[in-house]
Amino acid sequence: MSEPEIIKFIQKSYEQLKSQKDLSPRNETVNQTLNQLVLRLIEQNTCSSDFCNRLLGSRALKKIVERIRKISYKAECEMEKFWAERFVASRISSISQLSAFWYFKQYLQITQNEYELVKNLSDVKKVAFAGSGSLPMTAILLRQMSGYEIDLIDRDAKALDISRRLCSNLGISMNFICSVAEEVCYQKYDAVFVASMIEEKVPLIDKLRQDGIKFLIVRDAEKFSQLFYQKLEPEIFSRYKIRSYMPGDNLTLNSSLLLEVQ
Repeated sequence: MSEPEIIKFIQKSYEQLKSQKDLSPRNETVNQTLNQLVLRLIEQNTCSSDFCNRLLGSRALKKIVERIRKISYKAECEMEKFWAERFVASRISSISQLSAFWYFKQYLQITQNEYELVKNLSDVKKVAFAGSGSLPMTAILLRQMSGYEIDLIDRDAKALDISRRLCSNLGISMNFICSVAEEVCYQKYDAVFVASMIEEKVPLIDKLRQDGIKFLIVRDAEKFSQLFYQKLEPEIFSRYKIRSYMPGDNLTLNSSLLLEVQ
């Protein structure tokens, strides 16, 4: 697509989304609009980062980008809740049954990427997921791959209860902590995974550094994936340095970073 076509397409998608009251997967308009937005923008991944940043920061799109990101955040929360409740209601008992989830392949690939980043760290045995949500797909898959002891942390008690019931049905042992992420004591963990959907990460990063966490695993939004996720704040890299990096692709969208304390 040309630059004017991309701008027009994003504007049209926003107009379709902003009028929707139901952002759950029950709303076919939301499903189709977001799916087409992701697919069409993935096609533009050959564009340079400078081109994408300039376009998303342009007068025509800057305000729209923030609004689409907020809509996407709410829609993703609704989608996770929808699928977690469906899996709990159907009493699935095998991880293979999670493959019914629309984005299972994406989660599997990005979890494999992130396990590659940490698997050779001999000190990592116990990890926490900050902002685990209703459907802790990455944590479930990582538990299967690694055998790590995993704690799930989320401030939403309902989301945590759904994920607890899902893990119980799957026979997966995890600990569940209902709390604002910045108020947890992290001293007992060897590494912490920070959810993409935690928008302001610096206060949490400061708490993790204060608690002596040496390793963090975070996802960063690059190119047009910034339409859906907030790019990592530059201040983070004055606290932690990049030790390893897995770039995003047409499947995973986001890149994954292993950060080590400065």
